[in-house]
Amino acid sequence: MGSNLTITLVNTAAAQRAFDRVLQTIQNNVTNVHTPGWAKQRVLLQAQPFSTNWAGQQGGVRAGTLEDSRSQYAERSVRDSQSKLSYSSQLSENLSRLEKTFDLNSGAAIPQAFTNLFNSFSQLSVSPNNPLPRQTVIDQAKAVASSFNDTSNGIASTRAEVDSQLNDTVSTINSRLETIARINAQKRATPEAAGDPGVDAQMYAAIEELSQYVRVQTLRQADGAVNVYLADTTPLVTGDQALKLNYQPSSTGVTIEDGYGRDVTSSVKDGALGGLVYQRNTLIPRYMDTLNTLAKDFADRVNAIQQAGVTPAGTPPTSDIFTYNSTLGEAATLAVADTLTPDGIAAARASAPGGNGNALDFAALATDKSINNRSYTEEFGALAAQFGRDLSSARNNVNTELSLLSQAKQYREDLSGVDLNEAAAELIQFQRAYQASAEMFRILNQITETVLGLVRT
Repeated sequence: MGSNLTITLVNTAAAQRAFDRVLQTIQNNVTNVHTPGWAKQRVLLQAQPFSTNWAGQQGGVRAGTLEDSRSQYAERSVRDSQSKLSYSSQLSENLSRLEKTFDLNSGAAIPQAFTNLFNSFSQLSVSPNNPLPRQTVIDQAKAVASSFNDTSNGIASTRAEVDSQLNDTVSTINSRLETIARINAQKRATPEAAGDPGVDAQMYAAIEELSQYVRVQTLRQADGAVNVYLADTTPLVTGDQALKLNYQPSSTGVTIEDGYGRDVTSSVKDGALGGLVYQRNTLIPRYMDTLNTLAKDFADRVNAIQQAGVTPAGTPPTSDIFTYNSTLGEAATLAVADTLTPDGIAAARASAPGGNGNALDFAALATDKSINNRSYTEEFGALAAQFGRDLSSARNNVNTELSLLSQAKQYREDLSGVDLNEAAAELIQFQRAYQASAEMFRILNQITETVLGLVRT
């Protein structure tokens, strides 16, 4: 009987320790319910071997390992969704700044400036030798140049903003990489930290924050450290070493280099950084190139007609109507020649001095479809339409990605989040188990004292 009583006491004490550990874990989960990166922990209770015929197999329950409910699949799903949302959000935010620049209904927009200039050419054809229509042509030509300048400046301003954001984003990414490397160093330096759920929460919160800026993959090491990779192959964090990215701007675009100086721009496809790179290397150059081509073609056609005619004096013109600098950008530098005067406009053809033949050729540019089989107004409209599609796509993607991110987070929450109702039920369950064990222990203690008293007598 003594042996059985001792075994029962030992098992009861072990059960109390196990239940106490379970209660502490539940309370810790509740405390960290809003902690970023936290995954619900659970103590596994283990039944001990029991046999009535084999000494040493005394049964009972013991507290086993601390189980982490974190799902790597769910974590990756959240990170990937976050990266895609940040990509679309970055596009939408910056393209929205250009919306006014491509507003076809604006009075200062290029299409309206074209229309006004073509109308002035028509008026000139009616009164080719009247100084007033000639001055109007110059004024409207200046308005066209100004519209091109403003549109180019709007695109250039967005490009400068993107450059600034690229610099800040790369710096932020590198800061997050250093944070992850420091946590890895902590895990390696302190054995207890390797499996510490609190340290893990810091790690996964840092990685999730990093995923806002660039899409990453992770690989957990045996010592608890997490290696981080860009596009699966480019290392960003290896153990306690952060391999920082580098940003190299140029007049034609931007290059992203990894910690070894290798060009990894093509691997940067998602996250805020991916959105910025796509804008800087693809969208903005596309808009600017189309605008410059339009400005150059238009100016060259107008100047060609000008040079083909004669002035009211019957002499060839001494000045073009438009000038530009291709090195600095045709749209940005388009201007009316300083040397152009009202009497310097060639409204007549050389074969018919004093007539309006050249003025009619100027006016005919309104419907001429020599640029991509479109008129000049239609060509700018096509550019504005392309911009509109890019902006609309980015905005639609933001809404879609928001929904997908919400679903991914909910799935992760279902797998590893702390359910307060569930935690409350578990607390009640194990508190009662603990109290029952305590009561059992009290009764056994009384029995033991009674037996010892009988032995003494």
